[in-house]
Amino acid sequence: MFKSPVPVIVLSCAAVTALASPTLRAVEIERQEVRLSTDVCQPSRPGVDSTFRRRPLAMQNEGTSTVFLTCAFGGVFNGVPSQKTLSVGFTNANAAPVTVNCTLVDAQAGVINPEFFPKSISVAAAGSPVTLMQWSAVADNGGVEFTYPAVSCAIPAGIGVQVTLHTFDEEIGS
Repeated sequence: MFKSPVPVIVLSCAAVTALASPTLRAVEIERQEVRLSTDVCQPSRPGVDSTFRRRPLAMQNEGTSTVFLTCAFGGVFNGVPSQKTLSVGFTNANAAPVTVNCTLVDAQAGVINPEFFPKSISVAAAGSPVTLMQWSAVADNGGVEFTYPAVSCAIPAGIGVQVTLHTFDEEIGS
């Protein structure tokens, strides 16, 4: 039985062309990262730590007044939009639901021309699961992924920030 060398030659040529091609692109995969707030969030003013406790599982406002907290999410070098969704998870030590107001600030390429995406959410009363506030590139930014996002929230008394989550694209290889 005679086997034609053509398939082997074609595959060899394709492999050599692919290896030599300068237009090869990395494979893009979607990842999700979960970070505790004590890792990525901080109060906006020094000296607030006396009323805003950093606990292992949450940053909790144990004072009587509202405190601002900023949580930063990573970005890709050179300002490549890659963040698909961003979420902040809140807990409530109060007996009644409490409204939390936040603004996602997305600094574009070169960290210029920031865009602002305000939201409010009612955080369920004590004993309830974490309440997630989410921004989505599709729902909130016309399908354009975020570049260098950070979220600033006015945290009322009794409210804690437990977790941040973000879904993003990552290039693997070159």
